[in-house]
Amino acid sequence: MKKLKTLFLGAGLALLSLQAFAGPLDEALFRKHLAAIADGQLDAVQATYATDARLDWVGGNLEGRYIGAEAIGKLWRTFHERRHPVQITVDSIESHANDKGATVIASVIYKSTDATTKVRQIITLRDGRIHTEIWQIAPALVVKTP
Repeated sequence: MKKLKTLFLGAGLALLSLQAFAGPLDEALFRKHLAAIADGQLDAVQATYATDARLDWVGGNLEGRYIGAEAIGKLWRTFHERRHPVQITVDSIESHANDKGATVIASVIYKSTDATTKVRQIITLRDGRIHTEIWQIAPALVVKTP
C-alpha cells in the first residue's frame, strides 16, 4: 500500500511540475505568434493555428468570426495590407494551463504609421497550436508602454 501511495504521489508531483512549466512555454509561443504578426511572416502566423481554429475579432473594420486556418490566414493578410509595418507592445501577459491545454491572455497595442489599436487578446492552445483566439478591440484599455 505504501508503494502505491508513493507512486501516486510521484505521479501527482510530476503532473504539477509539468503544469508549472507550461505557462512560460505558452507565453513564448504567444510572443512568437505576435512577432510573426509584427514582421509580416504570414505563413508563420497561419501555421500557428489548428486546422479547425476559430478567431473572433470583436470590433473594428475586421469584425467577425473566422473559422479554419485558411480563413484566419486571409484575415491576417488583410490586416497586414492595411497596417504594415506594425509595432507591437505587450502588457500584462498571463497564462493558465492544465493537462488539456493552456490559455494566454494579454493586453496588446498594435501601432502602425496610421493607427494605434488597443486589444485584449486571448488564445487557447492545445497540442502547441492555437485553437481559439479572441481579438477584442478595447479603446479604453490602459496599457503601460516602456
